[in-house]
Amino acid sequence: MNLKTNLPDIWGEGALLGFSGIDGQTDTYSGFVATLLKECGLLIHTPCRRRLIFSDTGTICPEFILSDAFSLRCPRGKITTVFVDCHHIVGTFPYGVNLKIESEGQSVIKHGNTTITHDEKQNDWVVLEICDCQEGKKFCLSYAKTEKQAVDRAQEFLKTDLKATLNNRLRIYERVPSLPNKRQHKLLLKCLNVMRVNTLSPEGVFKKHWSTPDRVPHRMMWLWDSVFNALGLKFFYPEIAWELIASVLEQQKKDGMIAHLMYPDGQTSQITQPPVLAWGCWQIYQTLKDKNILRYSLPRLEKYLTWDLTHRDNNKNGLLEWHLVANKMCRCGESGLDNSPRFDLGTLLDAVDFSVFASQDMKCLSLIAEELGNKERASFWLKKSQALAEKILDYFWDETTGFFYDKDLLGNFVRLKSCTGFLPLLLEVVPQAKIERLAACLENPEEFGTAFPVPTVAANEPSWSRDMWRGPTWINIDYLIICGLRKHGQEKLAERLANILIEKVLKYYEKSGVIFEFYDSADKVAPEDLDRKGKRVKPYDIRVKVDAIRDYNWSASLTAALLLESGHLA
Repeated sequence: MNLKTNLPDIWGEGALLGFSGIDGQTDTYSGFVATLLKECGLLIHTPCRRRLIFSDTGTICPEFILSDAFSLRCPRGKITTVFVDCHHIVGTFPYGVNLKIESEGQSVIKHGNTTITHDEKQNDWVVLEICDCQEGKKFCLSYAKTEKQAVDRAQEFLKTDLKATLNNRLRIYERVPSLPNKRQHKLLLKCLNVMRVNTLSPEGVFKKHWSTPDRVPHRMMWLWDSVFNALGLKFFYPEIAWELIASVLEQQKKDGMIAHLMYPDGQTSQITQPPVLAWGCWQIYQTLKDKNILRYSLPRLEKYLTWDLTHRDNNKNGLLEWHLVANKMCRCGESGLDNSPRFDLGTLLDAVDFSVFASQDMKCLSLIAEELGNKERASFWLKKSQALAEKILDYFWDETTGFFYDKDLLGNFVRLKSCTGFLPLLLEVVPQAKIERLAACLENPEEFGTAFPVPTVAANEPSWSRDMWRGPTWINIDYLIICGLRKHGQEKLAERLANILIEKVLKYYEKSGVIFEFYDSADKVAPEDLDRKGKRVKPYDIRVKVDAIRDYNWSASLTAALLLESGHLA
């Protein structure tokens, strides 16, 4: 398979480009990361946004579009662009094509081949320098905190050996396992691109590599996102995948709490997120087989899970409740399912998903302790895991409808069929009869057997909509359900769900050039047209309203994991 002819090559508005922390130092606060414009150019997401626009190109034909570089053919020749580091973009373009920089709300000053933009409020400078070269014209876009520094660096980086830099970036793709289906192989490489651009270097209080869901608009580290982001990255950079989880553990507070989002400057939120860290550590350990991972993790994981058990069981019945807030658009950011109709009443619930995640992490703590030879801790956590699992099966199961539901604190079922009702499949003790009834729900087209399963709310629920967690399909939930089905020998159904997921993600990647945060479970509305905590705003501008997040990290990571776990290899 020829490498260059099989690289991702779809130009898509909103696709992320930026320097990866895998390759060197990144800088979250500068905002010097780009997204592709609809036309031929880049939108630079500094606080005062800049646009780098190629004009008079004629029809462009992409050779490849990577997370940090692209190459386009046009009638006049080739346009090549690469992030050399976190503050410099270098490229070439042919004679006859024009290149300019625009600055949002700020003046643009041009002196010969040098164009200067200055954001007085942020006191940052972005300079475009152009010179002649063998290919026609060569340029450098340079970011700095002073004008002189930006100009000097632009002139210095114009000397970059562009061919050598590009060849160096392409080496990772030579190591990617080959998929016999060329379209799926391109999707796998696109997934790798998304993981790379959303992996950042040590910065501020983060002493190891860390990840973000999407560098535009989210620039923070999130708890359960970091685990999902690591599960795909481990196939390519296993040591860095471990660091993504370790960076979260390092931000643990003295009382054991771990916040749901964390900033490089040390700020954190005041809520947590689903406890999947022990599960993530155990998965990474299966790849690296380094017991230092387990030794480092065990005391932190025990302390964190103990915090959950202590602070999220208001009625003291051994089952857990998510923290709620008054915001109707996001009542439960702690659950990760921000605007799910589960929380519309605004009352605390014994939550089936929270309890399942806790039981699963207890089991993983037992496995970790056992692997380290600590029989006492292994037995302690195994017993707690088993007791909680049995309680989940007894308390949340409704025999009448054959489904797992949340309950209010008085013990009454909240009979809304949510995707979280399938998460008990992650537990080993689920009886076969319950598994079969859940499988029937997954295959019922009026409930969860939709065109792009699994909807976050059953299709026949009155509250179903195309807004975020109120009906669309999320890749992380699908991945968890597929894991649960495989655990119980439901391989045929698990494989069918995985194949549909891959097919749909590929379909919309080929249409749009990006991998989305979530998808229409009915597969009738394009992802970019879905609502997100309210009606979509047109035209697309993520600073006006966060809609249709593109090149979303866990969607790419878990799609890659399914491609590499599900028998798609040659």
